[in-house]
Amino acid sequence: MTTGEAVSQVADQLGIAVTNVYRTLRLPHIKKELQARTLEHIGVLAPYAALVQRQLLNADSEHVRTSVAENILDRALGKPVTRSQIALVADINVRIDLS
Repeated sequence: MTTGEAVSQVADQLGIAVTNVYRTLRLPHIKKELQARTLEHIGVLAPYAALVQRQLLNADSEHVRTSVAENILDRALGKPVTRSQIALVADINVRIDLS
């Protein structure tokens, strides 16, 4: 399973019901593995994200500069991240063997 694939596509590829895929993804060891891989990808991508924010501080748009500056200050001051501020694009491969 690669991030970006619909659960229905994964179910079709495995020849199982969609509900079984969802049920499998909720298993503690599967959730733990997915979380570990997600954190690994975030760790790899974080320096690039910081570089982009640094570059955007010099953007022509005042709105963009203000938004980036607020975001940087929020993180530096410990403001919690809201769900709407999180976006992750990563290529995560997970093999689920149900046999």
